[in-house]
Amino acid sequence: MKDDIRKTKGQLIEELSQLQLVSVEHKILAARYKAVIEFANDAVFVADIETGIIIDANLKAQELTGYSREEIIGMHQRQLHPAEVLDEKGEFSKSFTRHVINTHAVEEEKIIRKDGTILDVSISAGVIELRTGKLIIGIFRDITEQKKIISELKRHQEDMKKLLTMLNTTNHIAKIGGWTLTPGTMEVTWTDEVYHIHELPVTQPPEFVKAMGYYPEEVRFLLIDKLQECLTTGKTINIELPFTTAKGNHLWVSINAIPERENGNIVRIIGSFQDITQRKQMEDLIRKNPDIIERHETEQDNNGN
Repeated sequence: MKDDIRKTKGQLIEELSQLQLVSVEHKILAARYKAVIEFANDAVFVADIETGIIIDANLKAQELTGYSREEIIGMHQRQLHPAEVLDEKGEFSKSFTRHVINTHAVEEEKIIRKDGTILDVSISAGVIELRTGKLIIGIFRDITEQKKIISELKRHQEDMKKLLTMLNTTNHIAKIGGWTLTPGTMEVTWTDEVYHIHELPVTQPPEFVKAMGYYPEEVRFLLIDKLQECLTTGKTINIELPFTTAKGNHLWVSINAIPERENGNIVRIIGSFQDITQRKQMEDLIRKNPDIIERHETEQDNNGN
């Protein structure tokens, strides 16, 4: 009998020790949870998954919403959001409903601060199961400024597209395009108008050797020497040459270029390429018929009188 009592007493002591150990472990876990939540860089809300009632929130959640922790606890999660982002019944936010189904999703949503300010946030969430029920932990990150920057960038992109369209139209009217040449690889890039002057499809990447083939042999090596001189010494290029397009049309072109340097080294040639055939034809006509100018000036004087 005494042995049984001693055994029962020993078991009770052991069970009590185990309970104390579990209690300590729970306290440690609770402390870790509190530390992780409280010192997180993002707003954290903990809500009952069934009712949507918020039961905990960290300091960042207070900063994000403008509410105190005491005000947040007991709120329904839908109160954090404007009416337009609630579900059809108006019971929960749409993001809350989606996170209950898929906790891996990251949702972009709007929240409403205590002062009525609307903010854009990204929300990630996780569901945990306790003996008393399920909780959902939502991590909210303010992306309002990020969205503004993206919107501004999109606006600038639209402006750049309009500017580029205008520039391309102007270049097409003036029959002038741009090009680059990189030393070492001799990689060539052209703007659309350079392709048009060559009478080549824009989809066909240019090659240096092939590009040189559009110039008559008697001037081809002169151009190559000018390019090499620009690449090695930085001397600018300003030259006018005869030119034959891919379709066999004979033109005159003006080629101008300057070197681009990085840390003192020439890393690229940037140049312009313009169809000056009409000007050359006019100059040739005047050279062969010098009296044209005199006749034109006489007509102008007569018209003025």
